Amino acid sequence: MRASVIARLIILGSIAILSTLFIQFYIIRQQQNVEERAFRDKAITALSKVAKRLAKNNDLQSYTNLIKHPQSNYFLVNINDHINVNTLDYYLKTEFQNVGLKENYEFGIYDCERDSMVYHNAVSYEANQRNIRPGNKLPTYKDYLYYFGVRFPERQANPFYAYTWASLGLLMLTLLFFAYSLWIILKQRTLAEMQKDFIDNLTHEFKTPLAAVSISSDVLLQSELIQEHPRLKQYAQIIKNQNQLLNTQVERVLQVARMEKTNFHIIRELVDIHEIIIDLVSSMEPRVKAKAGDIQTNLQAMAPVIYADRIHFIHIIQNILDNAIKYSIDPGMKIQLDTYDEAGQMIIKCMDQGPGIPKEYIKKIFSRFYRVPTGNVHNVKGFGLGLHYVYQICKAHGWKIRIESTVGVGTSLYIEIPKQQS
Repeated sequence: MRASVIARLIILGSIAILSTLFIQFYIIRQQQNVEERAFRDKAITALSKVAKRLAKNNDLQSYTNLIKHPQSNYFLVNINDHINVNTLDYYLKTEFQNVGLKENYEFGIYDCERDSMVYHNAVSYEANQRNIRPGNKLPTYKDYLYYFGVRFPERQANPFYAYTWASLGLLMLTLLFFAYSLWIILKQRTLAEMQKDFIDNLTHEFKTPLAAVSISSDVLLQSELIQEHPRLKQYAQIIKNQNQLLNTQVERVLQVARMEKTNFHIIRELVDIHEIIIDLVSSMEPRVKAKAGDIQTNLQAMAPVIYADRIHFIHIIQNILDNAIKYSIDPGMKIQLDTYDEAGQMIIKCMDQGPGIPKEYIKKIFSRFYRVPTGNVHNVKGFGLGLHYVYQICKAHGWKIRIESTVGVGTSLYIEIPKQQS
């Protein structure tokens, strides 16, 4: 993933989360304000009517001085006379019911001579809580001589309710998790780039000594002195063969490294896959014969000319055949490479008689560096890059690839090429 893509991801993700945080905060605050205003209006309307009914004459203070609202859930009502508890209780229940305010409440009556609430009672609208005990004493307000106070204990003193903080806290945790995830992504990206650069540089450095060893082995094999000594000739041939094997593995690593670069792309051209398959089978036939094996083809596809990247197509067929040869260990092995048409697509099938792949490993077989576990036996060399490369090239072309395998019988690999690409 490029740095510009990660930067855009960070910016857009941060904007999205912060915008969500702000919008949710704003909506909750607005909703709470509406609810609080509706509750306050109902409470003030009911308490004003209670005050008027308690008053012995109509000479009341103005509306603004009649009711004080020191807290969001606490109201004080100024009455210029003594208050009868039973009458107040009745009026409160009646007026609250008239305005549709059915919330549990506490009320108390202030006595200026004692400077305290002389009566404190709680009222519940829940059937199983008719006789509930009042909570803490109601606060006093010394500017009035006779008044009563009503508190709604189930409403927070702060209108910013607990669930608001919980919601905002959850969003903050999401933001922190997003930041932590981005930090992990950046760290992994740095490590991945270091790993790819190291592998790329290492494999390039291998090319020079491998080329020197290849030239040297060829010179040794062509020397008359070496030809006269079978043992020296055998050693020179071993050097050449092992050098070719190492060069093949290095080339695969380079192919994967180039494939994972951001500038990787395929160049499509008309390719005759039958012609390529015949050439590759012919070049690999000596390796198969050396194992007393046989490699056969059955090329039945009606339209073998397709649009594909020639170089990459050659490489994937090489990798498929190389795997089939390597894993067909038993003498007398048989490898079958077929092409045929099926349901609007052309199929390339490679079947070997190797040890097979257990079912639980088939889904992982195309992963980079993955090799099927074989315990302490390592008689097949490789880095686990061949099939990963084949999978990536098929994916880049829009082809499907799948494997069918039976342990102890062999493995069949299928490449499905849509007809419209031909």
